[in-house]
Parts: sequence; structure tokens; C-alpha cells
Amino acid sequence: EESARRIVKVELLERPANASEARVVDQADATLTSDGVPTEVTFERQPDAAGEFEYSLRVAGTGLAESRDDDNLKGRMVNVFDRPLRILMIAGGPMRDFQFAKNALHRHKSMQVDIWLQTGEPGISQDASEILFEFPATREDLFRYDVVMAFDPDWSIISDEARELLEEWVTEFGGGVVLVAGHVYTPQLTAIDPQREPGWQPVLNLYPVVLDEVGLSLGQQPGSTRVHPLGLTQAGAAAEFLQLTDDPASAHEVWEDFPGVYRCYPTRARKGGATVYAAVTDRLARGRNGQPVLLAGQRYGLGSGLYLGSPEVWRLRSLDETYYDRFWVKLVRKAAEGRLKRGLERAVLLLEGRDYEIGQSAPLRARVVDVNFKPLRDAAIEVQVYDPSGPPIIPPPQRTQDRKRPGAF
Repeated sequence: EESARRIVKVELLERPANASEARVVDQADATLTSDGVPTEVTFERQPDAAGEFEYSLRVAGTGLAESRDDDNLKGRMVNVFDRPLRILMIAGGPMRDFQFAKNALHRHKSMQVDIWLQTGEPGISQDASEILFEFPATREDLFRYDVVMAFDPDWSIISDEARELLEEWVTEFGGGVVLVAGHVYTPQLTAIDPQREPGWQPVLNLYPVVLDEVGLSLGQQPGSTRVHPLGLTQAGAAAEFLQLTDDPASAHEVWEDFPGVYRCYPTRARKGGATVYAAVTDRLARGRNGQPVLLAGQRYGLGSGLYLGSPEVWRLRSLDETYYDRFWVKLVRKAAEGRLKRGLERAVLLLEGRDYEIGQSAPLRARVVDVNFKPLRDAAIEVQVYDPSGPPIIPPPQRTQDRKRPGAF
């Protein structure tokens, strides 16, 4: 039995995003057995500063004759954030998913949750950092959030100016939105003609799908009487934020065991560039435009939009409450990716490519705002370029302001 065990050394390597080489920051011994059962090794690491790091695990000195050794090193990028995620949750009513998700996120130490329950009145009691009774009134109030979650909200009581500001926060400042469809207020979006009511267009742009009208044909039973199983697409099965267990190999089993939802909002189309992660698979739920999309996402400018077609994810709690909590935590972090990577900086530099030939021009775009998130005037901007040896290039490059986009150069 002892001969069937082998002790190997596992090293943890850390490489900051701006460094070219990784260094070993910790190591531990792991005992391998001949039956091939996975062995867990745990490391705790507290970086000295916030930023993006690549962490890798390397198995060293196995003492075995291996046909390949390139699988003894595996890495993953980790974004270390030095402040809690700021989340604004808006709900058209006290639906279950709003209540359960709010509690799960509010309990999480790395998240700060403010809520606006649109049916709420002054004096209500809610587990939240702050209770609002209207949409954020100023740019400063809205732009301090990283994610806005909208649970079947009544968009009609949000002004045209606020909807336009929300779109700008996503496209220009990396904000993330999570849009949960329902059957109370979501149908109003399908009745809107953007040509006649252009003030609704910014909201419609944020959805990665085109919503369809809700109808009931003669002889059909309401969809709420039958449970509809969901199916992950290839993109959904590979998505890390949908893996709700610690073992990626068994993560798909959670969604296979999930019974499904009774209602999923019908979709007419999927927008170009959108990624569908899950759809309803029951053939009886199929509409004229195919299976209803249950979960989809899209990159939109610097930010992103995630769409959830049913307010019934709370049924996941019947399997394990931990799965449910992880779903919302990981979904919010997915929505906040653009914000965490570059949406918080007041100056953002964007290259149109990553590889250039010698002598080729490298177009560089910059977006610059002041402390109030308003476009910074041209006279306050200086650009310096440094060559690999260190000294700045003289004369500095000339900047050209984008006439259509204030603060863009």
C-alpha cells in the first residue's frame, strides 16, 4: 500500500500582469495514489496590492517517466480588487429571485448592495447598504456603481435622460447590467416602437436578445403549468461563471439535476455578437422563433449586458442553497469584468491590435474624463511615449480629438 503512494511537490507561481516572469511564492507536498483519485492542495495568498495576477500551479519532481510533461503546469488570471463591488439592484416588485439574490449578495463580504424596490415606500426594512426610492439622479451617483441588476423593472418611471446615462455608463465606463425578464413589466418593452419613442432605445440596446410578444393561442395551456428543462450551449458548458462546484469535472451535473423553470420569456432573435449560454429545451416551449433563450450575454462598448429570461432561478435552492448563492455571486462578477479591468480609471488607453510589424503605425485611442466623469478638456491632456530603454520619445505624438465623442482622442 505504501508503494502505491507517491509524494510530489506542488509549487504556486505568481506573475503580475506587468511582469514578464513568474516567481514561486509557495509550495506544498501532495500525495498521489495509484488509483488516480485527484488530490487537493490548498494555498492562501494575500497580494500586497490590487491588480491582475496570473497564478500557476506546477508539479515538480514527480520521479515518473511521463509521455508528456507540458500538462504539469496550469495557470489562471486572477483580478485582485481592493474595494467591494458596488451593486445597485432594481426590482419592479418583491419577486423571489430579487429577495433571495439580494440576501446572498448582501451577505458577501466583497460586495456592497443598494436596492430600489419600485413598489417600496419610505419606512420599509430591507437587508441592504442603502435603500433608494428613485433612480440615481446624477452621473456621480450612478457611476459609483459597478453593476446594475434589474429584476423586471418598470422602465417607464425612469426618465429618458437616465436611460441614456445608463447606456453611457455601460459603453464608456465599463458598467455591467444584469437584466432579468418577468411577465409584469418586461412586456412593455415589446410594445415600444423606438422610431416613435427614441427615449427607449438605450434600454433596448442593453439587451443581448430581441424580446418577443407574450401571447396565448387558443387551446394552449399556460406555460406556468409545465416545467421546462434548460440546456447549456457549448459556450455555457465552457463558461467558468456557470460552474457552481469546486470540481469543474462535475459542475455540469448541477445543471443536469436542475429541474428547470415554468416560465421563460419568449425571444424573437439573438443580437449579433451575443453569446447564448442556456436555452429552454422543452419542445413544447418552442415558439415561432425557436427555443426561448434563458441566459445570454454581450459585450457592449467597454461594458457588458447579461440577460436572464426567467425569474425562477430560486428553484436552484432545492438542490443546494450554496449553488444558488454561487450563481449570483459569479454572475455579478461576470457582469463587472469590464468595470474591474478598466472601467474605473479616468483615463483609458485602447490599442486596436496587439501585434504590429516594424514601421507599422499603431493607432491608439484614449478616453479621458474628470473627477465628475465628464469629458476632460483638451488642454489638460498630455501624452508621453517611452521606448523600451526608458527615455521618452521626443517630440511626443500629436493628439487629435474625436469631434463626435467628447473626451475621446
